[in-house]
Amino acid sequence: MNLFGIRIQPSWFLCLLFLLLFFRMGRCQQQDAEIIRYVSLVEAGKDHLAQTDSVTLQINNREGERYSEISIPYSKEDRISDLGAWIETADGVRIRGIKKSEIVERSAISGSSLYEDHYKKCFQLKHNVYPYRVVYTYKISSRCFITWAWWTPVVDDELPTRSASLRVIVTGNIPFSRFEGNISGPLIDSAAAKISMEWSSSYEHPVKQEIFSRPGKVNPFVIVIPRDFFYDIPGSTRDWRSYGEWQYHLIRDAEQLPGEEKNTISALIQGVTDKREIVKRIYHYLQDHTRYINVSIGTGGLKPYPAEYVSINKYGDCKALTIYLKALLSYAGIESFYANVYAGEQPMDLIPGFAGPQFNHVVLAVPLNKDTLWLESTAATNPTGYMGTFTQNRTAFLVSEGKSRLVRIPALTREDNLAVTRLDYDIRLDGNAKVSVSSLFHGRYFEMLNQLHHDYTDHEKEQIIRDYMPTTTMK
Repeated sequence: MNLFGIRIQPSWFLCLLFLLLFFRMGRCQQQDAEIIRYVSLVEAGKDHLAQTDSVTLQINNREGERYSEISIPYSKEDRISDLGAWIETADGVRIRGIKKSEIVERSAISGSSLYEDHYKKCFQLKHNVYPYRVVYTYKISSRCFITWAWWTPVVDDELPTRSASLRVIVTGNIPFSRFEGNISGPLIDSAAAKISMEWSSSYEHPVKQEIFSRPGKVNPFVIVIPRDFFYDIPGSTRDWRSYGEWQYHLIRDAEQLPGEEKNTISALIQGVTDKREIVKRIYHYLQDHTRYINVSIGTGGLKPYPAEYVSINKYGDCKALTIYLKALLSYAGIESFYANVYAGEQPMDLIPGFAGPQFNHVVLAVPLNKDTLWLESTAATNPTGYMGTFTQNRTAFLVSEGKSRLVRIPALTREDNLAVTRLDYDIRLDGNAKVSVSSLFHGRYFEMLNQLHHDYTDHEKEQIIRDYMPTTTMK
């Protein structure tokens, strides 16, 4: 056999081919980087909480260098200490430690935020011989908290974690609750006024994102929360009613409106008696005169800015805009309820028997006769009562004095999601054709096009629509 001008015996060729395939398979199966060890120690008491994390990250090749950029998030209410990092060989021989000048502190403001009390410590340690390991450890202390531990062995969704452990030490005979998912119960060691719990886990096979999949549902996790806490004001997680009382008192004094705003609303609804029409007018008023910007400062971002703040500044996050809308409706004589929900394209399953902070968004519920209108205060173009794909069909937590409870946001129906397209063809004898396209969109496609219509210029709209055309020859 002649290969690239070299004569090779068939048996040798088969061996060479096998070795090449074996080498290539090994290269394909090798991870660019991996978490070798991830160890968390949580020390909890009545008025203090400290978590120490230690991570050993192995960089296997040049492609894995992108994972050597480390960011450690924390908030203004936290104190970060004992930060250390170094490079070592795969055998554990230390090469060099990090210098203080290599650690940069940055603001962790997200794209939709005006200001946040969130920061991050950033650094990168690199070496020129593979594989090598980046080891880093740090401690975050807090005095304002609801949760002691919300832990998973998944440090990075893309990377396997070979070995992980969580140890929670509680001092002071404090009542608490815990919940485990996809992980065995802890090893428990109790002594006088102290209890220690330890979980072990791993994340050997990273789960790839797929349409309609929920990777978080199969990942191991542990939640540990105190039964009683102090977070701006005293609160309890004994049940949903108790947890709702804490949130009700956190927001109850936030509905004051300036006199000028009251006069505006009075003029807006003058002569209107139908409650649904009053809600519609006030909701459209909110949409026309405010905009969504995240302002996450104070009390960990859980306490909303008051209605007066939004009235004066004309912006706010979901909490502030919802409180503002609630205040406007209250002034108009219409009762409404602040409601927490976990929003996003990938819903998260709520743990019904585990009261606590399982939400990331706030909407408003307005009971009208035997119906309830759900209002999304951050959507400037939503029709009144339309809960889009971002929040539909979720369990929500309705906050009400003495009556807080879990409820269900209605699901979009088949008709609510239907997209209908009609094409009319006029085929001519000269080979050309005229095609007319008419589409009626609901659900997700309606939301996309509605945003496109309101948020983009005519030139940008034309360009985006042309990109979706099946052929560039269409006019």
